[in-house]
Amino acid sequence: MKKNLKQIREAQKTEYEELVHLYKENDKGRENTYEDIKYLNNIKFRIKTLELDLLEKKYANKHIYTDVEPFEVIEECTNDKYIIRKMKCVEDPKGIRALKESFVPDAYVGHYDNSAQKWIITSDSEGSIDIIHRHKNGYWYNSSGSRFVIAAKPHKFYNYNF
Repeated sequence: MKKNLKQIREAQKTEYEELVHLYKENDKGRENTYEDIKYLNNIKFRIKTLELDLLEKKYANKHIYTDVEPFEVIEECTNDKYIIRKMKCVEDPKGIRALKESFVPDAYVGHYDNSAQKWIITSDSEGSIDIIHRHKNGYWYNSSGSRFVIAAKPHKFYNYNF
């Protein structure tokens, strides 16, 4: 008998609570051996994965070298397969002005302070649709091999220095 997504989420909530309790019991600030640290890191990784799985609204951020493109999860087919849609990103005028002011001239050309950029990210019903799958390493990939990270908020980043 196949479990539906609601039953899977209930089981994940229970597992999450048990792992948090287990982690708190084992991480008492004492000196740990290598095996203890490895065990605690595995628990922390599983807790983080469950936290992302239990989010109500999810976003998938596509990482392309230093750039990041936001997508929204529009459907959860299974626990390891999501249908996503690209979001619309427009630079905030205040961010453009701050970015221009952050230009630092250098010997050849110069560079921008990328932390000054601000984006207005909205849902786009006309955005391209894609399917992503979770791999064993915890990351999500589409059929062309692009890597995605599931997050609670959409994130856009463009590296102006390349």
